[in-house]
Amino acid sequence: MGYAAGQYYEAYCGTYRGDSDTDLTGTCSCSNLEAKWYTSPSYNGQICKRRSGWFCDVNIKEGYWDSYDSKCVVCSGPVETGYFDCNGDYIGDYKCESACGANPACDEKLPNGMYDTDGDVYFDLYCDSNCYAYKCSASTECSSVVSDGNTYKCSYNYYYSTSSPRYDWLIFPSEGSLWQSCFDNHDNDCDGYKDCADPDCKGVQNPNTGVICCQSDSDCVGYDPTTHTKYVCECPDSNKCNITGDSYTCKPLPHCYTNIDCEGGWCCDRDPSLPEECKGKGSCVKKGSTTTKCNNRYLCDPPNELVSFSNKKVSLLDLLINPFFRVFS
Repeated sequence: MGYAAGQYYEAYCGTYRGDSDTDLTGTCSCSNLEAKWYTSPSYNGQICKRRSGWFCDVNIKEGYWDSYDSKCVVCSGPVETGYFDCNGDYIGDYKCESACGANPACDEKLPNGMYDTDGDVYFDLYCDSNCYAYKCSASTECSSVVSDGNTYKCSYNYYYSTSSPRYDWLIFPSEGSLWQSCFDNHDNDCDGYKDCADPDCKGVQNPNTGVICCQSDSDCVGYDPTTHTKYVCECPDSNKCNITGDSYTCKPLPHCYTNIDCEGGWCCDRDPSLPEECKGKGSCVKKGSTTTKCNNRYLCDPPNELVSFSNKKVSLLDLLINPFFRVFS
């Protein structure tokens, strides 16, 4: 190790770990000029040195102790460029090194790289060129990082497993391709629209609740089994939606105004020709029923049993008795 012939100074030779030249805690010991490590503990990032030459004072090499790999590393910023021990110098792996000041989450990872740390085949960790860790999590949702020319978004990810979604860095996050992403209270594609408010969720139905996402009335079909009014969309745009609101879901029309608002076989109990108190919001009633809201009348058409559509002759007396009799060809 560069000592003069016949000279051997055990107290000073080899590599030692310590904060000063006089701290020999954890030194290398020398036997027959062969240096070996003591196993005494030392904390990660502590200064470590190798001394050689006459009285071991001529050549002093300094580094930082890597407690995980038990070696003295040479750093260039947060990256390991080399390492040494009692026996010589070696080329480093040029990876992020916590002993050099790198974020512990990026230790032994290449800088400017994407990594999967939770085993779901998607990246959830990004280590930048300074070995700073960007973990995709609830606190960083929809933030962005750039790696190898690609922009990644931190997305609440249903792609891997619908039973165990995770946060991942994705180049092309998506919403609406899986129904869960439209009802999970997350902006999965990070476009500023969450769940049913996202146009990608238009027409998507939650199979557990039956709720359907919509952007306009035309996205809704069918009738409510209780009110028998048609389904319309609730959204902020009154030009597209019959109900004003922020749910972007299909809901039954609260009231009918004409018969087309009601399910087949049901009629709207609302007649503009009646007194003012009867012109308001109507409700759907079964065809042929009578209403006593304002007068006793048949809704839509008289019951089928009162009129036969085959060879039925309606006399003037019939019409006088019941003016709602109508004959259809």
